[in-house]
Amino acid sequence: MTYYLDGSNICFWRDKNNFSLVILLNICNELKKNGHDFICFFDANAVYLPKDNNEITVIKELLKDKQKYKTSPAGMKADDFILLSADKSKASIISNDRYKDYISQFKWLEPGNTPTRLIKGMVNAENDGEYLMIPTLKINSLIESNILTLFNKFNSITNKQTNFNNQQKNQNTMATEFKPTGVKVPKVFHQLGILVLDGSGSMTEKGPSNTTKANHVSSAVIELFNRVCSQTKVNFLLDSVS
Repeated sequence: MTYYLDGSNICFWRDKNNFSLVILLNICNELKKNGHDFICFFDANAVYLPKDNNEITVIKELLKDKQKYKTSPAGMKADDFILLSADKSKASIISNDRYKDYISQFKWLEPGNTPTRLIKGMVNAENDGEYLMIPTLKINSLIESNILTLFNKFNSITNKQTNFNNQQKNQNTMATEFKPTGVKVPKVFHQLGILVLDGSGSMTEKGPSNTTKANHVSSAVIELFNRVCSQTKVNFLLDSVS
């Protein structure tokens, strides 16, 4: 499943006064780990908001992937674009924004709609650290706070999944394109019949219809062969010994 991330909202979950990519990358890692995909939208000024040099480096690297990370044009809010995209694909949005100004345009934003397509979360500080909590997605994980460790972990998960997908694609391609030709399937005999025929001198004696026993046997064998051949002859192998 693909989730739409309101990056400019999520980056303030930890501290409403300080923009940070830490929570966003923790969410991305959790989604990837659980086999989900995502598309993230930022406001146009997002690249100027990080105060930490490492975060500045990371957000510039993220924004190189224009398929995953998108910024709105200057003077426009990312909300306009994330809502249009999610509405078109009927996807869910991860954000704590209520988008009150857009409810008249997108009825699925109305409070009480089920299932909800607005997925909310929070950062919960406990004695052993901070936890990312998103109940709808059953996420309650200890937050990794080192942005470079997070970024490397994210790249590792992404590369593993990319390699796996490429392996699956290659296997499917090989199965489709490299079909053996000119190979004959060996005949499979479901019924083996061996006729044991009497070849002694007594077969020259005449039977009831004034015909030798050998002629009677020959007629019977021919009748048997005709019956077999009139059905599925490839399923039978007949031989005789005397």
